Amino acid sequence: MKISQPWVTNFSGLTVDADIDMNSYGFTELGNITMVKNSGVQFLAALVANGDWNGESVLFTAGEEIAQFETVYLKNDGKVYKSKADSATTMPIKGIATALVAINTQGVFLIEGFIRKNAWDWTIGAMLYASDITAGAITSTIPDTSGDQIQPVGMAITADIAWFRPDLVLAEVT
Repeated sequence: MKISQPWVTNFSGLTVDADIDMNSYGFTELGNITMVKNSGVQFLAALVANGDWNGESVLFTAGEEIAQFETVYLKNDGKVYKSKADSATTMPIKGIATALVAINTQGVFLIEGFIRKNAWDWTIGAMLYASDITAGAITSTIPDTSGDQIQPVGMAITADIAWFRPDLVLAEVT
């Protein structure tokens, strides 16, 4: 099935037994999806350009300017801010910005999936954590100062691709 241009329709009871390539199109509203056995949603880990990503995402409103690739926590005002693992008040990480998000505007944040940043230089297979040094950053170094929050946020798949999957359980360095 190929959708070559945007169109709007309502349908139900549709069964598709094929690979669907949506290109730049997406579903605006989608009900239940019933997966058959031995099937699943596959995310491509082979991202080729800086900033490429795929996975599960949400729209959040930024309480401050958030740069692409910066991680965020959800504050009690309902907005997201740059996370930093040196304090429990700026944790846990809930997502990573897929593009620059201006203050008080909505942006797309990856909550689980793959993201590529050419400036990263990870060791393949390294665990990634919330940074206690730089707000919004991730690191392969476990925070180790008293009061720091330890939150695994993923794994390095290549030197410049992270499998972003923040653990919602935190530990505190004592």
